[in-house]
Amino acid sequence: MNNYMIKRIAVLYILMLVLVSCGKQNKVKISLNYTGGTDKTTVVLKEIKVDREFPIDSAIIKGAGRYTFTVTANQPRFYKVVFPGEKWVMLLAEPGEHIRLKVSKDKLPFGYEVNGSFGSQFVRELGQKLYTTVQKMDSLRNLYNALPLNKEYDSERMRLDNEFRALADSQHRESIRFVLSHYNSLASIYALYQKYDDSTWVFYSSKDLQYFKIAGDSLSKKYPHSDEVKALRFHFNRLMNQRQRLLLATLAQGKTIGFPDLQLPGVSSDTVRLSSLMGKVVIVSFWRSDIPACLIQNREYVELYKRFEKKGLRIYQVSLDPDRPKWAAFVLDAGYPWISVWGGPFENSLAARLYNVQQLPSEYVINREGEIVAVNPDPDNLAGIVTSLLR
Repeated sequence: MNNYMIKRIAVLYILMLVLVSCGKQNKVKISLNYTGGTDKTTVVLKEIKVDREFPIDSAIIKGAGRYTFTVTANQPRFYKVVFPGEKWVMLLAEPGEHIRLKVSKDKLPFGYEVNGSFGSQFVRELGQKLYTTVQKMDSLRNLYNALPLNKEYDSERMRLDNEFRALADSQHRESIRFVLSHYNSLASIYALYQKYDDSTWVFYSSKDLQYFKIAGDSLSKKYPHSDEVKALRFHFNRLMNQRQRLLLATLAQGKTIGFPDLQLPGVSSDTVRLSSLMGKVVIVSFWRSDIPACLIQNREYVELYKRFEKKGLRIYQVSLDPDRPKWAAFVLDAGYPWISVWGGPFENSLAARLYNVQQLPSEYVINREGEIVAVNPDPDNLAGIVTSLLR
């Protein structure tokens, strides 16, 4: 065999190695080791694309067993390994990864081990933290609901509510820390869109938009063709445009008011403009009907309104409940005498963003000249503030 032939064979061999290597780089292997099952268990692998998920493979495991899923992927993808009983494991896989997943039936949703994928480990860390927080929140909520409605239990209700808020604040801080530490990973998107329940987001305030921007800017450079990154950027731009339009609309009214104007639907769907109350002392209150502290505050508002309504006090209360009909029924049943309007779910509310609402309840006191003179004042001082403004 001459040198020419040897060189040709060597070149062909190298090309074959390159092709095989490229093929492996476009594959993701998910090796599942499942224990604790007694009967046949159907496991489904789903791919997550932005807000949709669809099955791409499945396996039947008899009792305890193993199975390896192999999928083609040319960019990072989220996958969900679904088990009976609506339990699942979320994975974030990079092309070329071989993910080793060890799952025990009795330890789901987060009693599993995952190796071979940093993204999947990040997702597990985030999920475990939120799951623990939600369990603690549910425990506090149950304790709260078990308390008698007598007024002497108000201090205990307030204590439980403060613990609840502290849990939410801690979860929020941890999520911010994660995004700032891992803004180059698609796991940061998973963190940004976590929820406590179907309608309550971990990232909810207008200040949180900066974290969407940080992650979006970084990820768009690293993964310019990722559908998830494109969706994140689109969502951020839409929120910013909506906020800007609302600000411009307020300025375009040409009124010398020192507060962002609102025009929101009431219980009967008729819209009520906040600026129509100019010349009155106004409390702008943001609340939700399922938050204990809000209900306690409303009970105090009833007494306050009785005292000062004829002297010129008005309350413009903005609900951030996720379910509008349910909110309307609650307000009608409660018979609140003040103006009640609906601002949309907390996480999507332009009104809440415009007022930079960070927690619920939140309140803003506006004087007769249209100036915001107090933000979340101490409840013990509110009557005194209103009295001084009505003189």
